[in-house]
Amino acid sequence: MKYLIICVLQVIFTGDDLKVYSCFLLNSGPTNKGKYVYAQIVEFLFQWFFDNLVMKYYGNKYVKHITCWNQLLVMIFGQTDLPR
Repeated sequence: MKYLIICVLQVIFTGDDLKVYSCFLLNSGPTNKGKYVYAQIVEFLFQWFFDNLVMKYYGNKYVKHITCWNQLLVMIFGQTDLPR
């Protein structure tokens, strides 16, 4: 059987803090023929909530090119890659 990595981001909101928990491996049978795993993960994220936290804590204050949102997406992409 084939395995599909499903990274479910369990987002727990406690006050204004954002806690994101990691991934787990499920036996999914045949490979998904829909969207890529990364695209499925990004759909779960609330960009408006993340942007509110960034504005509150001045996360993008001295940013010139890569914003906090882009950094988050890059870090998630790095976590979805399996070590070989």
